[in-house]
Amino acid sequence: MADEHEKLNWREIAFIAAVGVGILLNVLGVFKTLPGTNLDTAVLLTVIGGWRIFYESLSELILHRRIGADLAVSIAAIAALLIGEYLAAAEVIFIMLIGGALEHYAVAKTHSALEKLLELAPKTARIKRNGEEQEVAIDQVQVGDIVVVRPGERIPVDGVVVAGRSSVNQAPLTGESIPVDKTVGDEVFAGTLNELGVLEIRTSHIGSETKLGQIVQLVHEAQERKGKVQRLADKYAEWFVPILLLVGGLTFAFSQFGLGLEIQQTLLRVVSVLVVACPCAMVLATPTAVVASLGRLAKSGILAKGGIYIEQLAEVDCVAFDKTGTLTEGKPKVQFVLPSDNHTADEVLQIAAAAEQSSEHVFAKAIVEEAKKRNLSIPDATDFQAVLGMGVKAVVNGETVLVGSKSFIAEQISELDEGTLQRLDELALQGFTSILIAVSKDQTPNPAHSTSHLAHSTPNITHQTPHIAHSTPHHILGIIAIADQLRNGARETVRQLKAMGIKKVVLLTGDNAAMAKRIAEQVGVDEFQAELLPQ
Repeated sequence: MADEHEKLNWREIAFIAAVGVGILLNVLGVFKTLPGTNLDTAVLLTVIGGWRIFYESLSELILHRRIGADLAVSIAAIAALLIGEYLAAAEVIFIMLIGGALEHYAVAKTHSALEKLLELAPKTARIKRNGEEQEVAIDQVQVGDIVVVRPGERIPVDGVVVAGRSSVNQAPLTGESIPVDKTVGDEVFAGTLNELGVLEIRTSHIGSETKLGQIVQLVHEAQERKGKVQRLADKYAEWFVPILLLVGGLTFAFSQFGLGLEIQQTLLRVVSVLVVACPCAMVLATPTAVVASLGRLAKSGILAKGGIYIEQLAEVDCVAFDKTGTLTEGKPKVQFVLPSDNHTADEVLQIAAAAEQSSEHVFAKAIVEEAKKRNLSIPDATDFQAVLGMGVKAVVNGETVLVGSKSFIAEQISELDEGTLQRLDELALQGFTSILIAVSKDQTPNPAHSTSHLAHSTPNITHQTPHIAHSTPHHILGIIAIADQLRNGARETVRQLKAMGIKKVVLLTGDNAAMAKRIAEQVGVDEFQAELLPQ
């Protein structure tokens, strides 16, 4: 697709350049007439360069009864040819060709979004048939096939996990900044990235039937619905062309009957009026502005689907923002640490970072990064074990450290106390992902220290947390709250939009409602919609 548009652009540029060189040679007298004939090369350039403009303007008028700016240009060029002003006709057509090329360039720029979406879909899949794995082209995969996806590979089909456990980055489809843990029974989508473990997926949808395929189809439809870049002259052509013809007629009448000029002089004056009034500047204005706008937006990392949408910005009264990577940084970070009453936040973070330093999970990286940011010394860890989609286990300073999800820690400790569960629920309601840290000592804990509670280090949680009972050698050190970070300037951007007269600012995200609500309150939007699929 990209190659086709690139070839089209180069062919168009070469054609326009050839017309321009021909006009220049004609002006210089180097190539004034065709060899062996008296035909002025400007006539040939006008016909060859302008035949499409003539055809489209007349067909619009005859078949659709629509008057466009091209009609005024066609009238001026044909009139110039009729009275022998060949060079003037060629110059008018040349200007129109440049305007058309700018339009086509603006439209071609809109295809990059579709190309990036198509790149997400793997071209092959590894399927399991008769107990053996074989790699086949994606169009050979059938509904019901078992597809095997290894760490670091993109999932080629929509389906349900039948074996394995992993974390899947669904950001390309849902915008979720935090990978989603997947295990048996969970649904996965084509184009998403399998980060850690091996997954076996029973195929439910392939090709255009997948969520990714539906998105590609939506982009196709949006491009088909989008017409040409609307030129400034087209908006006023319905009255501009009749007025232009009227002025030309008055010029003819005044010159012929009022001044008594010869017919050749009269026609020259009429054509001069038509050519001078030809809306070449207006024809070039909008596509030139659109190309400049698209280039400026691209430098800022913003992709616009076309010029028509840029024009419509002047009438916008509601702005909808995607969350991840737009209002937020799109990267999970440690927001705060809730230590138990016998520990400090830095101690909890230090021990968690020691256990997680060998892990590739995004949460592990966030914890280690925060520990380094606080200039904490991270001790070495041994006997590192990662439980896919659950957490890690490692020996730090002679103690077995557990870092992971609520279910992972609960499996190791047998049961979490009411206070810890209550705190986890509170954090979840506020849109945070909670990472629990626990340790296991060789000796039985001192009865005098058999209970503890998590310190209240966040202002949003105000009520007293019940003590945590230590019925096993394991005990909770604390909780690390992780979430996506608000982007610098996001709140100010929303404030400025409202100051400009935008009546409503909306947040759209594939993340859960609690996380969406937290970001919405921080940034100051009027409304939010969560757990949205791409379509």
